[in-house]
Parts: sequence; C-alpha cells; structure tokens
Amino acid sequence: MLPDLDSLTAALASVFNHNGSARGGLTAVRREPTPYVTTFPCEIVTCRFADGTRLRLFCKFAARDGKCSHGQRGGLSYEAEVYRQVLKPSGASAPAFYGCHADEKTGATWLVLEYLGKSLRVG
Repeated sequence: MLPDLDSLTAALASVFNHNGSARGGLTAVRREPTPYVTTFPCEIVTCRFADGTRLRLFCKFAARDGKCSHGQRGGLSYEAEVYRQVLKPSGASAPAFYGCHADEKTGATWLVLEYLGKSLRVG
C-alpha cells in the first residue's frame, strides 16, 4: 500500500536532510505509477526543491518487516543495505541510493532510489 502524500513528503524531506543532499528544502512532490509490476508497491516521485531543481525518484514501499514470499526474503531493509554497503562503495553502475525511511507509525520501510527513466528493467 502506498503512503499518503503528507507522509511521503515528510519522509522524503527527512531522507534528503539526513543524507546531506537537501537543496533548500522540499517544496513539492508529484506522484505517478511505474510502468512495471513489482514485488513491492512502488511509484515514480518527482520532487521540486526550494532552489528550483527537480529530482525524479523510484520509491519502493513495504509494510512492517518488508518481507514477502516471492524470493525477496531479506526485504527492503536488506536491499537498502546492499545499496549502502555493496553497490555504492564498489563504484558499480547502479541507480543512486538516496536513503531508506522507517515509518514509526506503521513500521513500514521505504526505499528511495534514483529513477532511471529510459532504462531497461531486468529481473
């Protein structure tokens, strides 16, 4: 299930403030569905910042422990650690990892990545 707009906006602002890539504050968020069906609910999110820059994100959402029975046993928290500790330091070609957010109210985990608009999905 996708979060409501206020929760999403607050979570993204927190991610950008925490990772040091805030561009003068998040001023607007626009959502659109992804063209693919995935294991976890996801969407494409366009953020606009106070300095006028825009950033397109690929956001994945998982309820509570974020695990499912489709071979994704580690869940989104595990996937975030792979981006953080394996892909980023390796210098491998991968979408930018902006962060992971744990919603205190629902226990949900949200993964925030760079959206690659004209990429080919594998897997």
